[in-house]
Amino acid sequence: MPRRIDRAVRETRLLGWLLVLAAFLLWEVASQLGWIRSSIVPAVSDILEGWSDELLNGALGVSLLVTLKHMAGGYVIGATLGVIVGVAMGRSRLLWRLLEPLIEMARPVPTSALVPLMILFLGIDDPLKITVVALGAFFPVFINTFAGVTSVSRTLRDTGRTFGVGEAEATLRIILPAAAPIIFVGLRYALSVSLVIALVAEMIAGSDGMGYFVIRAQQNLSVVQLFIGVFTLALLGYALNFLFLWVERLVLPWRAGGERRQAG
Repeated sequence: MPRRIDRAVRETRLLGWLLVLAAFLLWEVASQLGWIRSSIVPAVSDILEGWSDELLNGALGVSLLVTLKHMAGGYVIGATLGVIVGVAMGRSRLLWRLLEPLIEMARPVPTSALVPLMILFLGIDDPLKITVVALGAFFPVFINTFAGVTSVSRTLRDTGRTFGVGEAEATLRIILPAAAPIIFVGLRYALSVSLVIALVAEMIAGSDGMGYFVIRAQQNLSVVQLFIGVFTLALLGYALNFLFLWVERLVLPWRAGGERRQAG
């Protein structure tokens, strides 16, 4: 294979998508030949037909937008607080000693376990979903931000002091850029966590959204709708990850260049 074509195949993930297509074709053939019980696992063609119907009647699109609203609101709040608190605790030993016990006690508690408790205070509407998503997004971002800030070399810190850079300016111009790659790891992980928690909240206390779409399909024994919901969420997760990596390449171009050199 010519080098240019080989590089194009690797960069576009063509082989990965061909593998996915082959898996779906094998699934369809097995369904048509009766190797798979359609009452348990419907054929791909049936899922695509049902998917088309759900998109045309608008039900799937509305559910998707509701979930994105819950997820985006909670993610922005949780990620913002995670960065702020992570930077503050990473820069201040006093603040770290003050808040570390509280955060470490709260961090292991599953967010889904807090949903029934929060219903008492927030009801079952949007504030509940956004709050639990924010909690779920906060901890991955906080942990990575704190780790990134505390891992900045003393040489960089001392260089800033030598040139008379104040604490606030040093945080913005030295600490954050140096810690950014680690912070973005937390932001990326928190993105997937936010989607999962939004779905769980909608399943437990929802009347709309993709979580409710999936749980309603399960309760109605609608296998096709269940697969439609799962595949929609899989595509949504992939699209969000793709978008995040695109933004990361814009914000951290030096990191993207390094990854390409390593891959080469």
